Amino acid sequence: MGSIANKARMNYTLNRMARGFPNAYAFYPRTWCLPTEIDTFKQQFDSETRKSQKMFIIKPDAGCKGQGIYITNELDAISLDQSVVA
Repeated sequence: MGSIANKARMNYTLNRMARGFPNAYAFYPRTWCLPTEIDTFKQQFDSETRKSQKMFIIKPDAGCKGQGIYITNELDAISLDQSVVA
């Protein structure tokens, strides 16, 4: 249960299963654990404006009850002071 109750561990588990069974695990959107995966996440943004055409849901890794969740398309709006999932 701990592997799916924590957002970062759930992402890790889903990505691991998707590598082994790509067709069966194509049902969830691309997810990044920040700041660990910040380099690949930055590729989603324009290098000059630091904005994206896509909107991202940012959730605190250890949050609950919807606290701290926000939507953004601006890289600078994402605080990396804590572990978050995008």
